[in-house]
Amino acid sequence: MFEENKVLRADEKMMKNLIDCLRNNDNPMALKLWGMEWTMFISVDYKHERNKTYCFTMMQKLYELLYFKYGGETIIRMFFVTEPFANRNNGQHNHIVFYVEDTKYKSLIMADVKKFFKHDRVDYKNYSKYKAGVFYMAKDGFDGEDWDLLGNHLWGETIRGEI
Repeated sequence: MFEENKVLRADEKMMKNLIDCLRNNDNPMALKLWGMEWTMFISVDYKHERNKTYCFTMMQKLYELLYFKYGGETIIRMFFVTEPFANRNNGQHNHIVFYVEDTKYKSLIMADVKKFFKHDRVDYKNYSKYKAGVFYMAKDGFDGEDWDLLGNHLWGETIRGEI
């Protein structure tokens, strides 16, 4: 009963955070991203301390791998942020949300993600629009080159240009 109560409190806190983010609406880019469909929420914690440039480059390489492997078969979209660890003195980590149009590729893509980061810790779960994952990722804003939105068939949208 205690564990169940803990989960319910965590869910309630996430829902309150989501409502606050939607009500404040002080980050139009996060709101736009929240309105898009996503399939998976992933965190990558690197075994060794990595700088921002390394992490950013790894995200681009991961997308390229997935795009060239599956991009002709399904729509793949990836939004990521690179941010410093809160519990380490140095180093960065990544949060990623993926959208995969054809869900039959979801498990294949996750296997490729885990293989790509085989020496690092990869946590993943199905994305829930009601847990404010995109708003969490956007908590530090979008200044600098610590994030990107990559995807085939972004429907001609100019995501950055709309702000």
